[in-house]
Amino acid sequence: MVEFLVDWDNDGVFEEDEEVTPWVLRAEWRIGLDRPGDHVARVGRLRMWLDNRDGRFNPQNASGPLYGMLLPRRRVLVRTGSPDGATFFMGYIERITPNVVPGPSNRICLIEAVDGMEILRAHKLDLPLQRGKRSDELVETIIKATAWPPATTGYFVLDGAYLDSSTRLGGAETGMALESGQGRYIYAGDSWHGERVSSLEALSEVARSEWGVFYISRDGTAVFLDRSWKQRVTAPDLILEGGFSAVEYGLDIADVVAEVIVEMRPRELGLPGTVLWQAHGDVRVSPGTERVIRALFHDGNGNRIGAVDVITPVEGTDYVADGPVSVSMDVSANAARLVLSTDGGSPVRVSDLRLRGTPLRDFDGLVIRAYDTGAAQAYQKRTLVYHAPLLDDLNVGEQMAKWLLLLHKTPGARLRRITFDGADDNVLGVSLFDVIRVPEDMFDAGSGDYFVVAEEHKVEGVCHEVSWLLEPLPPQGWLLGYAGRGELGSATRLGF
Repeated sequence: MVEFLVDWDNDGVFEEDEEVTPWVLRAEWRIGLDRPGDHVARVGRLRMWLDNRDGRFNPQNASGPLYGMLLPRRRVLVRTGSPDGATFFMGYIERITPNVVPGPSNRICLIEAVDGMEILRAHKLDLPLQRGKRSDELVETIIKATAWPPATTGYFVLDGAYLDSSTRLGGAETGMALESGQGRYIYAGDSWHGERVSSLEALSEVARSEWGVFYISRDGTAVFLDRSWKQRVTAPDLILEGGFSAVEYGLDIADVVAEVIVEMRPRELGLPGTVLWQAHGDVRVSPGTERVIRALFHDGNGNRIGAVDVITPVEGTDYVADGPVSVSMDVSANAARLVLSTDGGSPVRVSDLRLRGTPLRDFDGLVIRAYDTGAAQAYQKRTLVYHAPLLDDLNVGEQMAKWLLLLHKTPGARLRRITFDGADDNVLGVSLFDVIRVPEDMFDAGSGDYFVVAEEHKVEGVCHEVSWLLEPLPPQGWLLGYAGRGELGSATRLGF
């Protein structure tokens, strides 16, 4: 049996009296990738239709038992029928619609929730320039810079929060399971403009540049898989023995390419002391107040850029003032926060204010190409353009292009989806990036090992339908210490 709970009082604990299972008429949820081969998961979503004939789920019902607690971003938990049971979904209320079917005789409330991917999508990221960090270190930095609900007083929120005997963790969403990245990048963050780029978009750049995967697991843990993880799988988590109600498999030309173009954007430093920002007109500073300016770095052509070694403005060189004024500065990767104040008794006019530093520019569209003549002749010249914006190592870029061509130059029939009408414990225990094995005698085509890259659930009464989106394992290369894969010979090859 599946249980549904909501942390109505926002205390970080799911208590027995917060269970809403008796009122749930139907529920659906999905987590994982949008398509096989994606590098970040899409936002996970849960929908619960609840019996609302007594009006308990109406936010404006002052006499209802949940009055004042029917609020967005309350945490939601879906699990098997015991406190120690497996978790299926952990998220946050997004929307409450008290009467999705109008009329007094059929009052149904729809509660919609999202997982942590939505928190990352909604958070605008503003970080210092990241230098010489591995992929997993960048992922950790981005997650810690994101404010996670619940944001009530006393809760620990990642990045800059206090943690002592009076604070408590907000839940499993503060957890991380990160594989050590294979990529290390000289610079990152210079293109993550705080007013436009979200944490999720930054994570996508990291995952693509690594050829890794980022997702939020069933229990809310942030998971990052590096580029070698998919190639290190040695055994399936489940061997199918039937029991499914529907399958989708086939062969598609959309999976086949004869050319791969990897786009890189290596950075280069400009001249120290270059003007990065210039105020348009004079700045007036009043006594007893602070004048705060967000200065966005640009090059001479007006393009946004990053910078290093930004110099705090110097009077006489970077500005002229007609009275006493102090200037302080807080620098991020591509902007600075300037604070001007005066201790004088009258307003001060600041003229010709500017910021100087060393600009950080990227090369526009450095590309590496891999091509297979045989695939082009047999299946048409189809091109995959792969963006790896943080990648700065040409050798890795060349290996990536060859690897992607190896994955896509040959067509093959494959399973895409499997559905179970009455899921048993073995099926319910399979989650994201577990591996299932389809025996050769089960289908005419499509046998082999697959990652489960998305899971969809539908629950109504005692019926529990599960559907898996599948991605075939990549070619398994040489792996030290494993029989059949640890020997060098004509049948073995290096992975990526």
